[in-house]
Amino acid sequence: MPVNLWGWRPMGGWPIVILLPLGLCAAPACAQTGTEANPPPANATAATTDTLRFGLTVRAPDEAKALLQNNLSLRRYQRQDDLSDAELDRLLELAVDDIAQLLGTQGWFTPVVRLRREASGNHPMGEVIADIEPGPPSRIASVDIYTSGAVASDSAATDALKQQWALPVGERFTQAGWDRAKGEALRRLSAQRYPAARIGNSLADVDPNTQEVRLSIEIDSGVAVTLGPVTVEGAERYDTAPALNLLGISGVKPGAEYRLSDVQDAQRRLMETGWYESVFVSVEPSESGADSPVRVQLREAKRQRLMLGVGASRDKGPRLTLEHRHWRLPGVGGELLTKGELQRDERHWSEQWRSRPDAQGWRWVAQWDWSRLDTQELQIVGNGLRVGQTQDLGTWQRSLFVQANRDRSVEGGVLRRDSAVSANYAWTRRRFDQEPYPNQGHAFGAELGAGTTLGDTRHPFVKLRTRWLGYWPLGAQGRMALRGDAGALWAAPSAEVPATERFLLGGDSSVRGYAPRSIGVANSAGTVNPGRYQAAGGVEWQRPLTWGNGRSWEHTLFVDAGAVANQPSELRAHWGVGTGVRFNSPVGPLQADLAYGLTPRRWRMHLRVGFVF
Repeated sequence: MPVNLWGWRPMGGWPIVILLPLGLCAAPACAQTGTEANPPPANATAATTDTLRFGLTVRAPDEAKALLQNNLSLRRYQRQDDLSDAELDRLLELAVDDIAQLLGTQGWFTPVVRLRREASGNHPMGEVIADIEPGPPSRIASVDIYTSGAVASDSAATDALKQQWALPVGERFTQAGWDRAKGEALRRLSAQRYPAARIGNSLADVDPNTQEVRLSIEIDSGVAVTLGPVTVEGAERYDTAPALNLLGISGVKPGAEYRLSDVQDAQRRLMETGWYESVFVSVEPSESGADSPVRVQLREAKRQRLMLGVGASRDKGPRLTLEHRHWRLPGVGGELLTKGELQRDERHWSEQWRSRPDAQGWRWVAQWDWSRLDTQELQIVGNGLRVGQTQDLGTWQRSLFVQANRDRSVEGGVLRRDSAVSANYAWTRRRFDQEPYPNQGHAFGAELGAGTTLGDTRHPFVKLRTRWLGYWPLGAQGRMALRGDAGALWAAPSAEVPATERFLLGGDSSVRGYAPRSIGVANSAGTVNPGRYQAAGGVEWQRPLTWGNGRSWEHTLFVDAGAVANQPSELRAHWGVGTGVRFNSPVGPLQADLAYGLTPRRWRMHLRVGFVF
């Protein structure tokens, strides 16, 4: 006769006590590796064996054996000093039901259980032998999903629930899988339009004669929620209009359907501005679901922030950094970001002003950059001014800007002074499953510019650069990462295009095994100049390490290649191979790579922090 389990749970029916860790690893039941308990060591003391009133040996297939050894309630009585023979016999009768209940959580509903006691010289009350045959596991025969509430008239949402059900017909029944499938269905519905959804009734109807389980679940969605007026609390230093614009970009605005992902994206956007120390966005469903109020609670950050840093690297030596942010610039509005970096061979200073985002996410941006590079191979002093607009919509960004560059460089012993102006469009799209630790997905970016040099003779030029990064999961073997980077600058051969508009490769995020900017166009002085064409790429196998927790540490093997030239036909690849480790820290990936450059024939260490595309 079928056993009906209404709201069936592993703790229902007979009383079950889950064993807490009591340090029983000296017991024969813990030490056994086969079907028989291992005998105690020859030098075991009487105190070691006398602590157990009776021994317990479980004989069953490995999967069932592990389940019972870890959870069988009989084990907690092994150290009870006043246990009598009559009480132990009564516990053995209860243990039959306990074993059946535990096996039922894994879909074994027709077990054969045999318990007996045997004399033992190691335990005063002998050895309890449990011979168990779990029988065939039960499988799902049918799944019936019923809906009530507003979702009953939403055929698309109802069909999605049925199509995405996590425990389909033919799968093995387990209590954990049944609970997980119910939870996922509820979360999926409550994340889209129905935040008040709940499970009304659920039933796992088990037929032990046929080893079949018929599942039935009823989900009450409640009302469908649409967003109403948005209230912002805690705004004192900064205007609420930019915050409301970012909320609207995320989909949190009056009249929009409720989506949990939109609410979470809105919180993320507001936190990333730096204006706030904490952000909490909540929706309070109305009785009808329509015009449900949205409450935004903010705790604002200070208007200014100063960060100083020190560091060092093998390639660039000691490093000092400064970063100052002013979130509300007096008299101008918007925000000002100042950055400075001082290294052995490089200096950099930049000032960037940004307006507040409008309702479409666009900001005005003005930025000035000054940089100086002074090495034995290359000397460049560059000034750049950029003015335009940028839009950040989360998974993709785009920019429109005008840029002017003026450089002074020494290339092959010749001093050059070059300048140019250009109009540019940049576009980036990211589709990773998670950041900053993606396991799968891809990203693509492109920048197109057209301009003219500003020397005595003006020459037009066009510049294009594209980037791509992809991840493919390999299950327990980790993932493969592939990347590509290509650029081209088209201009007359005599055009004196600034060095900062041309290309150099080599370094931590380029071609590992080579010094930064060491891959370029060879000149008569034995050094390299920036080139007009470049191509780079790499493949990397990232796999988890077995030590640690199996997730924080990873090992990598990689191959990089890159080339720079003034003509496409002159591109010659420079190869780098190596290995490294990754640590997924709270601040982002920490990467340490040891790479061998095939052209210079030397090893280099590369260190990086963070995930950037």
